[in-house]
Amino acid sequence: MSKRPTLEVFVGLPAVGKSHVRANVIAHMNDSDVFVYSTDDLIDQFAADTGVTYSEAFKTFVKDATQQADLDVVYAIEDLRSVVWDQTNMSDKKRRKILKRFPDAYKKNCTCILPPFNDDQAAEHKRRLENRPGKVIPAFIMRSMGNSFVLPSTNEGFNNVSYYDLYGDTVDRNRAADLFGVFAK
Repeated sequence: MSKRPTLEVFVGLPAVGKSHVRANVIAHMNDSDVFVYSTDDLIDQFAADTGVTYSEAFKTFVKDATQQADLDVVYAIEDLRSVVWDQTNMSDKKRRKILKRFPDAYKKNCTCILPPFNDDQAAEHKRRLENRPGKVIPAFIMRSMGNSFVLPSTNEGFNNVSYYDLYGDTVDRNRAADLFGVFAK
């Protein structure tokens, strides 16, 4: 094998900028054949193809999108393609489930965009959520996602974990651990 493939797992609430950061991560992977695992992308495409909103498409297409992405990632792994996993992945249980799918041949990284941790960030996050036409996430779902957040660490099996705030600024791992009550290694 000439080059070690990379798995990059994104962690963060909806509308914190994961998909925006994704383009930069892919550009720096130096890999022309990256598979992006994103049920949101598939749902967005289904919505565009059928002339409905994302929220409407989500209700009818989320299971199919998940099945399609799960099948496609199996082929990507068989071909040892680099993979970017772009979902919320808020819990350590979910991330460990993802990591188990990938053989040791993969370098496993995590990019975590932290939940808003001050009033300014909370206001900005609210603004972003409100400015996504046709893409509405019920408040109870957002609370559930926020409550399931566990700060990712190398203890989960990642080779590297990078932390960012809502504005894309790097957050030191010790500061991230201070903010979210755990020590991240």
